[in-house]
Amino acid sequence: MSDAELKSSTDSSFTDVPKSRLYASFSLRFGILFLDSYGLLFVTGGIAYLVSLLNGILDGVIILLGLGFFVFNRVYLLGARGYTVASKLNGVLFLNKNLQPIGVGLALARELLKWISTIPLYFGFFWMLWDKERQTWHDKIVGSRVYYEEAVQHLLKARGEVIRIKHDRIWSFFAKVQHLLKRLRSLP
Repeated sequence: MSDAELKSSTDSSFTDVPKSRLYASFSLRFGILFLDSYGLLFVTGGIAYLVSLLNGILDGVIILLGLGFFVFNRVYLLGARGYTVASKLNGVLFLNKNLQPIGVGLALARELLKWISTIPLYFGFFWMLWDKERQTWHDKIVGSRVYYEEAVQHLLKARGEVIRIKHDRIWSFFAKVQHLLKRLRSLP
């Protein structure tokens, strides 16, 4: 498919899905950021505290493992697969305008450029409330968009393309955990 055909099919496909069901909402994105960032800090901090009661040397190891998971989650998974753990559990994908993952390099740049969205008073994060594609400033710089997964599937099917978002063993583990949590919630 040529670039002109891709652009015209993308433009017509995007009009088929209302904006409210295409781009992820502010509150959902905030929740995903909170779970991916601070949820991990609480877990690793709690583990580090428990381990410190036993042996102070392991504190650094636990903190490094937490940092490693953060980079794996927010840079590798987001860049190569198009999702983080929390975004996948909530049906949200981070993709470019051609509905493909943004790549590890741009995911790293996106994470590093988040400080721009914090100046002044986190205005760059709130910018998505007025933006037609609900992009924050760091999204605009790297060209990423945050879509609902079901909208992406609809758009790709409308264009006659195969869904290329990879679902690997990592995700199958988290899907099993999510299924178990749903079963636990349904118990009386």
